[in-house]
Amino acid sequence: MTGGDASRRLADRLDPLLVEAGFLAAQGGHDSALYCAAFFQIAERFPYLPQAQDPEYQQMSTACVDLTFELTPRGLLDEIQFEGYSLQRTLALIGAIDDAWLVIDAYDRHIDDVLPTLYDVLARLFAGDAVGRTTSGGTDGATIDPDLAAALDARDLRDAGRYSTFSFGLPD
Repeated sequence: MTGGDASRRLADRLDPLLVEAGFLAAQGGHDSALYCAAFFQIAERFPYLPQAQDPEYQQMSTACVDLTFELTPRGLLDEIQFEGYSLQRTLALIGAIDDAWLVIDAYDRHIDDVLPTLYDVLARLFAGDAVGRTTSGGTDGATIDPDLAAALDARDLRDAGRYSTFSFGLPD
């Protein structure tokens, strides 16, 4: 099974939910699915999201907010970016600690195995039910427990390594 097959199954499962939330149906290539929504729709419908708070976007009438799922060629979930934030960091910032852990645990697993979890997490996020959702002692979204903070930072570093400046063997 290829990443292209997996990205089609991801789109088949998530399109109804994300289109209802205001995104266009998935676009993408072989190993990805990209969802785009107008910033003003996201800001109006989901003001609790950090993506809705961007002052630069608030001044643009045509800004787009992207939610991107990256898969490996074998169909493993590699990364989910939500307009400048990882999905797990977005969840942590709104106090959805349990859901942030669920997303972290979904990485490096086959998309077929994690689609039900991702669907549920995204359904809660866009219904507003994720805000403050935790069973681990509560949070206001501003305080993230040290274990989750370390996991978020480790994942961000891993993902950032893919996008850093490449060395082409040139002398320093």
